[in-house]
Amino acid sequence: AAEDQWGTTALMYARKNKHAEVVQYLEAAAAASELVIVQAIVQEPANERALGSQAAAELVIVQAIVQPAKQEGMFHAASTNNITELKRLLATGADINSKDHEGMTALMWAARTGHVEVAQYLGGAGADLNAARGDGMTALMWAAATGHVEVAQYLVGAGADLEAIDKNGITALMFAAMGGHVEVAQYLGGAGADLAAIDKNGTTALMWARENNHAKVVQYLEAAAAGKARKPAVGAQA
Repeated sequence: AAEDQWGTTALMYARKNKHAEVVQYLEAAAAASELVIVQAIVQEPANERALGSQAAAELVIVQAIVQPAKQEGMFHAASTNNITELKRLLATGADINSKDHEGMTALMWAARTGHVEVAQYLGGAGADLNAARGDGMTALMWAAATGHVEVAQYLVGAGADLEAIDKNGITALMFAAMGGHVEVAQYLGGAGADLAAIDKNGTTALMWARENNHAKVVQYLEAAAAGKARKPAVGAQA
């Protein structure tokens, strides 16, 4: 688990450079270290009282090294579209809903990087569709903010909250509008996103689009708002 001056381990370098055999070896070696400590506890009954606390403490330390390595690998696999590695890590105990130092889950990374097949796999495997970072960002918000309409379609279809807000009251539609992602905005609007929702500063999706000079999004939102206004209420007289 030695780190260089940038905090990078051998396992991290192997993953970064996609050396699968080296990754497997290093993970196996780490797991073997954990096994040795477990065996030491079991095979030394005479010294159990004297060494039990120390061995247990060492086991906790090793687990604290091995498990984060699995989690880190899961985040990397999700962001690089490596479903095979993702399946392997989940099968060996990686927590599908754990978060990295940024508060990102594997599903958020898949949404942020636009890997719809990874998102579908994670969703089917039990990932929390509405998990949020500390700032309230969800996977759907990431898909909207980065313009990945297929991921947005999958997430909404699978049950992601269309009207979830971040700490500033910003919705997925607003993120799409401020980023100029007209296809995502069109999809979210068509899926029922509230066009008139306002964030904590009183800004709507249309205002965000105008502020950032996204003409196509402005045109869509204006037309959608006008169409909604013209649509008669249910039960109203024609």
